[in-house]
Amino acid sequence: MRVPSVTYRLQFNPAFGFRDAYGIIEYLAELGISDVYASPIFKAKKGSSHGYDITDPNQLNPELGSRKDFDNLINNVKKHSMGWIQDIVPNHTAYDSENKMLYDVLEKGRDSQYADFFDIKWDYTDAEFDGKILASCLGKPLSEVLREGEIKLDYENGKPCIRYYDRKFPLRASTDTSQPLDKILSEQFYKLVFWKETQKRINYRRFFYINDLIAMNTENEKVFDYTHRLIFEFVKENVFTGLRIDHIDGLYNPCEYLQKLREKTPDSYIVLEKILALEERLAPSWPVQGTTGYDFMNFLNEVFCRQSSREQFNQIYNNISNENQSYEKMLVEKKKLILQKYMAGELNYLIYLLKKIINMDTVFGEQHFNMFKKMLIESLASFPVYRTYLNSRTSNELTERFIVSFQQLCSADMAKGFEDTFLYNYFRFVSLNEVGSDPSQFGITAERFHEFNKERLEKWPHTMNATATHDTKRGEDVRARLNVLSEVPDLWKEKVNYWMQLNSSKKKNIDGQDAPDKNDEYFLYQVLVGTYPFDEDELDSFKKRIKDYIIKSVREAKRNSTWVSPNQQYENACADFIEAVLNPAHEFLNDFLPFQKKISYFGIFNSLSQLLVKITSPG
Repeated sequence: MRVPSVTYRLQFNPAFGFRDAYGIIEYLAELGISDVYASPIFKAKKGSSHGYDITDPNQLNPELGSRKDFDNLINNVKKHSMGWIQDIVPNHTAYDSENKMLYDVLEKGRDSQYADFFDIKWDYTDAEFDGKILASCLGKPLSEVLREGEIKLDYENGKPCIRYYDRKFPLRASTDTSQPLDKILSEQFYKLVFWKETQKRINYRRFFYINDLIAMNTENEKVFDYTHRLIFEFVKENVFTGLRIDHIDGLYNPCEYLQKLREKTPDSYIVLEKILALEERLAPSWPVQGTTGYDFMNFLNEVFCRQSSREQFNQIYNNISNENQSYEKMLVEKKKLILQKYMAGELNYLIYLLKKIINMDTVFGEQHFNMFKKMLIESLASFPVYRTYLNSRTSNELTERFIVSFQQLCSADMAKGFEDTFLYNYFRFVSLNEVGSDPSQFGITAERFHEFNKERLEKWPHTMNATATHDTKRGEDVRARLNVLSEVPDLWKEKVNYWMQLNSSKKKNIDGQDAPDKNDEYFLYQVLVGTYPFDEDELDSFKKRIKDYIIKSVREAKRNSTWVSPNQQYENACADFIEAVLNPAHEFLNDFLPFQKKISYFGIFNSLSQLLVKITSPG
């Protein structure tokens, strides 16, 4: 087994393909990089900027280059004695007409050879489904879309199909195309619906609540073999020397999957995208080398946060945010929000299974049904980790499906409720707001960090050490800067109070509420301290990036705006506030910049220390 010592992540996309990567391999080798760590390179939806929306796992993505381009790249990698760790995506593929497996299912329904490839709840007893798969892509209800002529009958290669802007759907072979369009649609194996309907009902498993990513039944031997065919070819040919498994918690049975993967790739270095709570550990029975390093990142970051400042930061934040909820209650509330508003379809499927298991239709009334629904919401929202890994093999198929579905929904709720909602609401100290972190913690001792490293050396000596990934909320140097604030809490309090007073006139009043509110304003000051550029000539581009970032933040928070229903007034007020306070004519920068420069200076020492600890730690 080749064990990497230093990896470098390459994010492939149409603007950075195999030829571009070829040109930097020598430079990476000179830096001391031992292994390329590649984002997904398989055929993905056209224009994909990330590669996780795979349409064919057995083809290279033509938008990245030809097979010859790829072979040349691999030969160059080997010439410099480097390895190649490949990011693979076993959990899902793209819900798109470019996905020929799915397109066949949309055309033939359960008669498709790929019908059991996808996690579709064919037996979900919603009368409107009736053996159909939901196609949640419409921008408005179907009746309006039809009335406005947005859906059209078209032909491609002599075969009729349905067009909805850039979307294409097949027609089943028996379709009579001379009848009205609504009648034609009613006869298909899919049901076109307004995308917002999936917030209440859905009969296929998604990646979190992204409608355009449909989950695979990778636990099915046939599906496993088919979707991993090219991967195993490249492993056998020593093209891939290691594998990084995306979203392991979404799989039916992660342990069984990893055992099968290890059987097929006995000599491969394998790490998992697995988010562990601060005191959670990876299952020792899993046949892998470790994780991609979120656990290390958060332990290391906590070392640079001064514990003795905890109460002062509590006081600062309590005085600013006016939040009456505790950390724990807020987290549970945000996870409930995700379940009830964005994943109600998945929750209702759990209720449906539970109802069938205990024969609720004949034994219990609606009151009892609601009681069990509330129980599930409380259980899922209160879960302290991403998921459990119970042995799901039972003699009762419904019970097994319930256990697995509960665990899969549990991890999705934690990801969206904690990572993508809570972390954009709770701003006591945003350096600690990271994937896999515990923001209720405020620093750890060096002794605790050494204990953690000793345990890793004994149990996972080849696991990855990361201080930033493509999924982290902010860069490692931003956190290093911000951690300096934990060493000067009194000065930080003084500055924040002064800035809030100084900038109060730059806010707008929307329906009796300040915009931005104090919570978002406090978040902004932390972001500015952590990200303000060294070169002030970059200020114009920096302002644009900060505006975009703050709008993203308020939408993720789902408090003053959302992605589903953006509050343009509030978002514009936030953007105008940033423009006003970063105007050189306003006195804010006169006070902010000397302070920020001092913090960034000492942040450099944190960054260097962080790097030194990372490269000398086990892993």
